[in-house]
Amino acid sequence: MLVDLYAIYQGLSLAIDVKIEELLCYSDSLHCINLITGLNVKYHVHAVLIQDIRSCLLTTMFLFAT
Repeated sequence: MLVDLYAIYQGLSLAIDVKIEELLCYSDSLHCINLITGLNVKYHVHAVLIQDIRSCLLTTMFLFAT
């Protein structure tokens, strides 16, 4: 799961760096998508990474699909 979350984060960071304004992100990891779009992951082992992904999503118009 760490690898999937990290790949999502790196992809979003790259898209932000090259100023892509709209992006549709596909993932085969429904669990990761649920963690990112869910409510509270405060005590999850990857909570910091999930919060970083959420921060990227707040500043852009990126969408997820499974």
